[in-house]
Amino acid sequence: MLPPLTIRLSHFEDVRKALDGRVWCRFHAEVFDATESEELLVQNGYLGDGSEADIAYWTNLYEAALAGEPFEDDDLSSYFDVLQEILASHRVEMVPDVAG
Repeated sequence: MLPPLTIRLSHFEDVRKALDGRVWCRFHAEVFDATESEELLVQNGYLGDGSEADIAYWTNLYEAALAGEPFEDDDLSSYFDVLQEILASHRVEMVPDVAG
């Protein structure tokens, strides 16, 4: 069995901010804006389950993000937190590098 592993990040907060749910929503909004096929957006998970309600919800969210307007982010988890959970399940921890 491998011992636990610790990954020290010198720009821990920058990585956390870059993987924040709202940042990723803005990224998805740009892809959404550039993709003409609704079917392709549904297949790639950009419009939820493809139901009318999900398409309307995600379309409004992406349009607000593109316009720079405030939007609800209850459904937008931090990818950083998810990544940390996955790593922790494999006994890997990401921590700030306080020495650097």
